[in-house]
Amino acid sequence: MVLVNGVEAWLEDASGQTRIPLSMQRYGAGSVWPDPSDSLLSFDTDPWPTWRFQVGENHILIAELFVAKQSAQTVLRWRLEGEVFTLRFGHC
Repeated sequence: MVLVNGVEAWLEDASGQTRIPLSMQRYGAGSVWPDPSDSLLSFDTDPWPTWRFQVGENHILIAELFVAKQSAQTVLRWRLEGEVFTLRFGHC
């Protein structure tokens, strides 16, 4: 078993020059970084937590989180509608 207290996720173009944050961390004194809330289009809880982000002018990123009740296994899924990007992530 591994405990992870956070995930840093971002989209990166093929050149590595453009980086778009997909996650955020909350630090002491209410500080949040990076803050992707400006690009957040919607959030829904049915059937599980799902975020929709505007990426550029014509692309939408869908981020989903699912936790299996009995095993507590966690699944994170990102889908991009439109242009190809590379998804990179790290743990905190």
